[in-house]
Amino acid sequence: MDQEEQATHLRTDFTPEQRSADMRLTIDPGFVHHRKIQTVIGAAGMTFVDKAVDDLPALPEGLRKQRINHIYREALLTFCEVMKIRSLGEILAAKRGTLFCSTEELLPASDVYHAERAVSQILTPGVDDLLLELHYSTEHISASTTRTELAQGGPMSVVAELHSFRDNKLIFYPSSS
Repeated sequence: MDQEEQATHLRTDFTPEQRSADMRLTIDPGFVHHRKIQTVIGAAGMTFVDKAVDDLPALPEGLRKQRINHIYREALLTFCEVMKIRSLGEILAAKRGTLFCSTEELLPASDVYHAERAVSQILTPGVDDLLLELHYSTEHISASTTRTELAQGGPMSVVAELHSFRDNKLIFYPSSS
């Protein structure tokens, strides 16, 4: 569906309230890399994270860990919004940028079940001269649904940073997906 068709679809199939709703990207925190997020958001962002974690009530450990993952995810998405971090498509089109925040189509990665590190190839329609991959440690996958989605492939919202570029291959390390 091209941009004009999408606009027509939005006008005809959504109510005025739906069309004016906040369309901010969100990510279910099934994959959260705390150290990577700390590096991306810096000391100022960590002030928010630290306060939010300190303000948590007493919770069972599993629930506390889940809430902390939500806090880190929210801090990262807020950083991306404030800093106007572009989508992967925008970075590829401009041939500039190292951090992206967008929903991308991933190919299946069956190694998420048995390897310490896994690789998900990113589909890039119209970009034939580059191979794009997400490389990640499977220990940061905290949700079985996220692991299954990575194994099966499909659309996934991701914040990731360029790690290397060689032999027409862009390798990104995700902070959250």
